[in-house]
Amino acid sequence: MTERESFMKAIIDDPDNDQIRLVFADWLEEYGGEPERAEFIRLQIELAERDKKPFNLSWGNAIACNIVGRGSNSIIHRCSNILVEFGQKWWKEGNYFITQLPIWKASWRRGFVSRIECNMSQWREHGPVIVRNHPVQVARIDDKFPFQYATEYDLYGKQYRIATWSYYGQHEVNNRFENIIPLPIYECLPEVIKEPFKEPEYYSVDDALASLSKGCITWAKIPDEERA
Repeated sequence: MTERESFMKAIIDDPDNDQIRLVFADWLEEYGGEPERAEFIRLQIELAERDKKPFNLSWGNAIACNIVGRGSNSIIHRCSNILVEFGQKWWKEGNYFITQLPIWKASWRRGFVSRIECNMSQWREHGPVIVRNHPVQVARIDDKFPFQYATEYDLYGKQYRIATWSYYGQHEVNNRFENIIPLPIYECLPEVIKEPFKEPEYYSVDDALASLSKGCITWAKIPDEERA
């Protein structure tokens, strides 16, 4: 394993550790011959610390920022310039699915790809390769949405709506229903791992989507020979 590969593995294994990212940026500038990527990592980390909220820079947003020229002196504009120039190269590293899953499916945060938006079929085909090469923390599956049903009223007269997921077997074909997800990914949902025989319930759609994201990433990280 090269020094560069060791850095990437450390970042993927510990995606919340900005110190590793900053050390990698120093290495890129001093030894890796990529000062622009080092600058991009540092600027995005500075932006994340300054705003104290998630900011994901997509390829489309980067292009739009360059076209309209807004905030020409801002960190966002500089990051956009760098991403438009070098993003394709970074996205292709280690990835042989570039024609099937184009760069606009990815968003960058804190210097690296952090979010992928695609459909379930695309994730099952490309997700394992993506998580091996990028520290992805969010997988937004855009053709899946949880089923919701009303519950009884609480003491204040508010009626809660519970969101949940269902699953289909490995060889079934009813994947067209947006609330039904593949069994191997269903089994990787955090709530199902904790209580395998209980249907997961969420008090908001956002919670259900966040759980699906975690389940997709957990499934993708399973070794190839063990993954269903």
